Amino acid sequence: MGHIVNDIMTYNVLKRDPTSTLQTKNNNLVEKLFKNNVIDERDKQLLSKNAMAPRIY
Repeated sequence: MGHIVNDIMTYNVLKRDPTSTLQTKNNNLVEKLFKNNVIDERDKQLLSKNAMAPRIY
């Protein structure tokens, strides 16, 4: 597994976890789509509250 994740041609080290930033962008987009009647109440469930980054064990 270490050989796979240490492949610098595929993966790179991030300075910080982007999960909260991506969650905020997602939620802003969902809210905007809902307010503009592009999505309905059911689709508004795409809002995320406690996003967690995936882990490799």
